[in-house]
Amino acid sequence: MKLFVSTLLVLAAVACAEEARLLVSKDIVNTIAVAERDITVRYSLFNIGEEEAKDISVTDEGFTREDSPFTLVAGLPSFNLAGLKAGANVSHNVIVRVDRPGYYNLTAARVTYFASEDADAEQVAYSSMPRDVPILPNSDFSRVYDTHVIQWVIFLAASIGLVFLPFKAFNDSASKHIRMAGRK
Repeated sequence: MKLFVSTLLVLAAVACAEEARLLVSKDIVNTIAVAERDITVRYSLFNIGEEEAKDISVTDEGFTREDSPFTLVAGLPSFNLAGLKAGANVSHNVIVRVDRPGYYNLTAARVTYFASEDADAEQVAYSSMPRDVPILPNSDFSRVYDTHVIQWVIFLAASIGLVFLPFKAFNDSASKHIRMAGRK
């Protein structure tokens, strides 16, 4: 009986491996997501099957809903691919922006495809979800990560004044003493 069950499992695995199987991930590319700045979202599709996936359609309505806090800057959150060969992968980026800081729950993208050239049924897969994404306020990010050029210029100007004024006083005093010593 064990031999029969294991034979069925091996045959089922071989039959499944002959078709295309898509793994889909949805990731935030930015190390730190910031309000009022661009946020890049990457969709990655991997075909781990033995056949070419056909008529692939990726749909992500999370950025296009009316109640979505995100504004689409560049790219298309829904796109189609004619096919993806076995063992191949493809990436697609979308750039969005959000106006308010906070935590935002990004939904999964829906992917439909045909697992082989002669497949009758359409396969459905969902992408991974990036999780609750924390969006920092722009002011906090700027305070920590921006170059602060104006602040450095003010600091250098103040530093030069603090070094130059005592030097000038010392130089005037020393030259006065040298002149007085020369008169004797």
